[in-house]
Amino acid sequence: MNRSKYATTIISHSSLIDLNIEYSQPLKRGREIFGSVVPYGQLWRTGANGCTTIFTSQNLRFASGTLPRGKYALYTVPLPEAWTIVFYTDISNYGLPRHWDKKSVALSVEVPARISERVAETFSIAIEQTSHFEANIEIAWDKTRVSVPFAIPNQKNALEDAVPESGGPSFDDYYMAAKFCYETDDLRGALLRIDMGLEINQRKPYFYYQLKSLIEAKLGDIDAAFQYAKLSVQRAKEAGDMYFAQLAEGNITQWSEQREETSSKEVDV
Repeated sequence: MNRSKYATTIISHSSLIDLNIEYSQPLKRGREIFGSVVPYGQLWRTGANGCTTIFTSQNLRFASGTLPRGKYALYTVPLPEAWTIVFYTDISNYGLPRHWDKKSVALSVEVPARISERVAETFSIAIEQTSHFEANIEIAWDKTRVSVPFAIPNQKNALEDAVPESGGPSFDDYYMAAKFCYETDDLRGALLRIDMGLEINQRKPYFYYQLKSLIEAKLGDIDAAFQYAKLSVQRAKEAGDMYFAQLAEGNITQWSEQREETSSKEVDV
């Protein structure tokens, strides 16, 4: 059975968030799932095998309250017309906790369930961004679909709207385009777009420098990668985002080790 890792970065006009979901993907295999394989009204591990986990690098605001940044087990209680989504702080359990601790419930949210004509053979969880300020956790299996909406809390000075006078793309449009090019190995296209985004944004957000450093590293310019990674660390710390500061610091350490290893091999030759 597949153990899937879903990772995404959400960029908005107010924040930048890393979300990671790890879960097992059971198959339908001709079975009636909800109300049978997965009983209604009972706590479900939301997948198979080990418990499903979700990590968020920033706070998320749901209808019932704010979920603090961190890593949680994701449990659900399915019913025909609505599901309860539970974020549980104890992630050490294999599947369901042997002893349920109410104090470990960071947040629970009730959301409607809907029926689709399309059958999802494989259980899946994903993130769908619906606006610069909102996104959904999307759960699908068999004909059941569940959307768990959340908002991205405002973080002062994290981002700044910057649209050219011509009315062209905003800086976050350039960022997303650069990220797409990077992930599809169009490195020259990625470099062009990240530089265009930096040109129109006077604040020079730290995550721009982080992406630029990754692009430069893949292009083989390690000196430039170091330069922009260090800028990313500095600006992330100024913004109070230690998660991204540590991410950039980790890249610097990795590149340093790779450079030392390469130098060592050249000396041996």
